[in-house]
Amino acid sequence: MKSNHFNEVSESEILVEGLSTIFEALQKIESNQFNIVFVMSKSKVIGTLTDGDIRRSILEGNFGSTCEEMCNKNFIFGLVGDSSEDLFSKFNDNIKYIPILHSDRTLVKIINQEESTFIPLASPNINQEETNLVLDCLNTNMISSIGKYVKQFENDFTSYIDSKHSIVVSNGTQALALALLASGISAGDEVIVPDLTFAATANAVIQIGAIPVLVDVEIETWNINVELIKLAITKKTKAIIPVHLYGLPCNMIEINFLAEENGLKVIEDAAEALGSEYQAGKKVGSLGNFAIFSFFANKIMSTGEGGMVTINNEVDIERIFKIRSHGMSTINKYWHDIWGTNMRITNLQAAVGVAQLRKLDSFLKKKIIIQKNYLDFFNDKLSEHVTYNRSEYAGSLNSHWLSCFKVDQSKVKNLSAYLAGNLVETRPFFHPLHVQPIFSKLKTVSFGDNWNSSEIHKTGICLPSGTTLTESNQSRICNLISDFFKK
Repeated sequence: MKSNHFNEVSESEILVEGLSTIFEALQKIESNQFNIVFVMSKSKVIGTLTDGDIRRSILEGNFGSTCEEMCNKNFIFGLVGDSSEDLFSKFNDNIKYIPILHSDRTLVKIINQEESTFIPLASPNINQEETNLVLDCLNTNMISSIGKYVKQFENDFTSYIDSKHSIVVSNGTQALALALLASGISAGDEVIVPDLTFAATANAVIQIGAIPVLVDVEIETWNINVELIKLAITKKTKAIIPVHLYGLPCNMIEINFLAEENGLKVIEDAAEALGSEYQAGKKVGSLGNFAIFSFFANKIMSTGEGGMVTINNEVDIERIFKIRSHGMSTINKYWHDIWGTNMRITNLQAAVGVAQLRKLDSFLKKKIIIQKNYLDFFNDKLSEHVTYNRSEYAGSLNSHWLSCFKVDQSKVKNLSAYLAGNLVETRPFFHPLHVQPIFSKLKTVSFGDNWNSSEIHKTGICLPSGTTLTESNQSRICNLISDFFKK
């Protein structure tokens, strides 16, 4: 991973002494990547020089021979303690780099414009292809759930996952609810879910009247513990929801074996794992009876809001489509012969999904590169502070929805605060469900009182890893983390 940061280049590339000649300044301006030098005198910044400054100065009749004589002394700079907003306001089309100084004008560091901008955890990667398809919807007035892109998105997704059917819905939580209903889960049934997951996994179970049973996770993989699943199964258990946390597939061979042995449905929560593979060529979403995906704005591909259910067994597909659309008969319009609700997505969103799915493979490649860059940097420079010891199953592919690492418990919150102060968004690992008020009275299964989910949460930090993350911004993040531990 290359770096474009001033504070990482040698001073000889960017700084010149005031008594240096103009020729020496021009040589540096020509050779460095910044097209500017900062003029120093007694460890203080006294001015700047660009090739344009030198030309203008000569044209104005100033033929001074030293940099101190010709430099621009009325330059823009920031002071230690300036807010991020103040620093950002100093940049414009002409000013790309500014020095950060102490009050006595001694140099602290030099930052570029990119270093003053906010780096989000993940952002959607949208361009002209999505715009063109959305415009097609607008130009044809096909903007609601009736439109060609809804069916096209479902068909394309079915082909990508290699499932029997795909049904697009309004969000990932509704996808879970629909999958549970399609599995025949009803009020009073127990559904096994991992303790370390986003609340939607358990909320969808509660939404349909069933009861989540919270099972601790493996310390090595952060995914649901198969041995504990065995202890959690009762006569009331009807389904297991393995969550492929942050992109890593669960132990699906063992989970499917347990499910078959006990007559249970398996609903993969693959909201964070689109593109991941459990075995070479076998994508998550094709490994259980049903699977769900989310297309929220921070996911690998996005429709803003949206979700998908993939179906891998023989079911009453018409009934599932009817549940998604108010329970309305597909033959007799406005005739409702079963219960249903509105889980539909708009044609506008589906159009975005069609375009995003076409680019998914390139998104996945970028995610894997981002993860590797972080790993290489931390292993090389910060192995005693930042670790990633997550086990993966042979033949699996982790899509790395988020790049997640472990830091000493006493430092993780301070690191997050430090990065936030430098305009870098991070996220802690999910809070274990069993400690949250709304879930605290649910049945739980763990090995004793020391929950792995709690230990993992306490040390976890998720770093920016969206597909719009630039190499220089990732380098900025890494160097900020390095600076934090040096301090």
